[in-house]
Amino acid sequence: MSLEGFEAISFGNAGLTVSITKNGTTFNKTVVEKLSKPSNVVLMLNKSLKQFALRAANAKDNMTMPFYTSAQKSPSVRWNSKEYLRTLSDLAGWDLANTQGYHINGTYLSSDKAVLFDLNDAIPN
Repeated sequence: MSLEGFEAISFGNAGLTVSITKNGTTFNKTVVEKLSKPSNVVLMLNKSLKQFALRAANAKDNMTMPFYTSAQKSPSVRWNSKEYLRTLSDLAGWDLANTQGYHINGTYLSSDKAVLFDLNDAIPN
């Protein structure tokens, strides 16, 4: 038997994902790398569509939030803001205290240098 017709695959790219639990929000390594490891981001929310996005930013931009630092041990980013979690769970109609949480696959918007997440597409953990 030969390997003709086979192609190499990799499990290293999990896609752009965010995990949301009662304890916090974690953006995976792929999100961080796709945004070019920005030290700051702008968090944007579209309440009518139940979507949020992260756009890479510099510290001089308005409404920026700290995101990634090269001193981090993990290549992912975790936010533990209870206000942020409450905003997302209220918008999505979730009771995070009584679930294992959710994960959402994101979409990279190259023209905006941002990653978009749709709460309507959340998958229970």
